[in-house]
Amino acid sequence: MDNLIPFLLWELSPFPSAVVCCYTMSYFLNISRRKTFALCLALAESICHAFFHLVPGLSHPEYLNSTLQVLLIFGSALLFSKSPLLHRLLAPALNIIITTLPEPLSLFVLLYVSSDSVDPTDYIAVASDPAALFLVRFSYFLLVCPLCLLGAQIWDRVVKKASGQILRPTFLFPLSQAIALLLATVLADIHLQSSQAPIYCAFLLAAALLCILADYYLFRSMRQLTEKAAAEERAGWFEYLLEQQHIYYEQYLSDLEDTSRIRHDIRNQLQTAYTLMAQHQDTKARAILDGISSTLDHQAVYCQNRVVNSVLSVKGNLFIQAGISFRFDCTLPDEIPLPEVTLCSLFTNVLDNAYHAVTLTPGVNQEIILSSYIKNGGFLLTCRNPVSPHTKQLPSQDQQQQAISTGQRHGLGLSILQNIADTHNGTMRVDISEATFCIQLFLHLE
Repeated sequence: MDNLIPFLLWELSPFPSAVVCCYTMSYFLNISRRKTFALCLALAESICHAFFHLVPGLSHPEYLNSTLQVLLIFGSALLFSKSPLLHRLLAPALNIIITTLPEPLSLFVLLYVSSDSVDPTDYIAVASDPAALFLVRFSYFLLVCPLCLLGAQIWDRVVKKASGQILRPTFLFPLSQAIALLLATVLADIHLQSSQAPIYCAFLLAAALLCILADYYLFRSMRQLTEKAAAEERAGWFEYLLEQQHIYYEQYLSDLEDTSRIRHDIRNQLQTAYTLMAQHQDTKARAILDGISSTLDHQAVYCQNRVVNSVLSVKGNLFIQAGISFRFDCTLPDEIPLPEVTLCSLFTNVLDNAYHAVTLTPGVNQEIILSSYIKNGGFLLTCRNPVSPHTKQLPSQDQQQQAISTGQRHGLGLSILQNIADTHNGTMRVDISEATFCIQLFLHLE
């Protein structure tokens, strides 16, 4: 009973540090109920640690304890997180590095505060000294907290923005660091009572410092690769937009040429019809007029604005080929106080997003409804298309920012639309209801 209280103090004193580390890992993996997850995982780690030091007759319980701790961390990440698999493997590795980096200083403190008559590996004897216990645990807590904050910053700025192609080759590096630091910590803990204990601790401290430097260059390289990959994807997307605008311009010129040709033909046919009517040949005149009507019916005019009509003509042909029904209701005049590039970007991004959403949701009512008009000095564009019935809510701000930063085309499309709305003092609203995706853009016109 006399040793029970010191033992409990020794086992419970690292609990706050464990909770901070577990909460950091839950932040990495976007686990719901982070506080509950952190408390339960930290409690499980403390129970395992106490179990291996209570069971008599175990040789080197440090190895068994470290192995079970690693299994607990990786197992909880794999079971309770819905993040990508690479994130669920990388987050525990970073968590192990964060928890083992402060170990050298704690071991130095343990050697420093323990007297010659006290075995530093005798945890109950060390726990009986309040000053030793406080220095060891508090120094560890002071180092773990800033390391967790630094890890969260690295995760947000580098890991979350990195694609799978960048994470795969770099994953083994932090994993090997975590294994090396764990083994070095266990060896230093085992030889803590020998005369070479300071040497082991010095080597462990040097290894920790080397890991810090290596991680710095690793994550800096990952960030540069991520930015380069995102820039290349953005360049590819804008090249695609430029190509689409060139297609619309060619369609615009083709429409102008067709219109001029049809106008010339209709003028000649009308003159012929008038001549036949003057000669009382009404049947032949009616046949010519019916041919003119048929010609006009075959010319699809979606909008009076020639630029917008060119975009809708190209997209309409694409939807017809894909078997997608659509409705375009655009009552826009030929002259709009908006740049032609802006009009192309607006309708291109909206219709491209709708097309990709429809192609990814088979088995639903595949219909795209687009409307646009000018009212009260403002330009309004609305587009509705079906989405998967399982999609009940919009992506979070972090997910949208991640998509935009990694250069994903859907994220870039939304980013371009938002930038256009901001430039013209307008708004962009996105809503999902009853398996229908609706985007609405309003721009103020001068």
